Amino acid sequence: MLLLSGLAAAGLISRGRLTLFYAALASIAVLLEHLEGNLPLWLAPVQVAVLPVSQKHEAYAQGIVKELKDAGIRVELSADDSLGKRIRQTKIEKVPAYIVVGDKEAADGTVTVENNRNGDKQTVALADFIAPTLERIKERANI
Repeated sequence: MLLLSGLAAAGLISRGRLTLFYAALASIAVLLEHLEGNLPLWLAPVQVAVLPVSQKHEAYAQGIVKELKDAGIRVELSADDSLGKRIRQTKIEKVPAYIVVGDKEAADGTVTVENNRNGDKQTVALADFIAPTLERIKERANI
């Protein structure tokens, strides 16, 4: 912020643009405070987190991440800690949804999805998760 003020004082950026920047920044701050950090699905920086139960499920989880990225969903793979800690971390980071994959999901070719907003949990085929998620993103609906 100090840099921008210095640029305005030096005449390198107009005061009007600086004022516009500060107004936009204030609007974002109000939005984040109002939503308590729970950004809607379409606006969240990470829309889905994929959590393999153990290292042996990581290959299946990476395939899921690739499919989600190819579909245009912002996704993150988290496999560096215990499952409980990773689930807790996704809740702290307010990721809208997370996918847990274990033996059953890998064998059946499904995913278990939990909605961090309302706690709904379901096991579905990946394609049956991607299509409605993309529709919610397109409609700018909050998950």
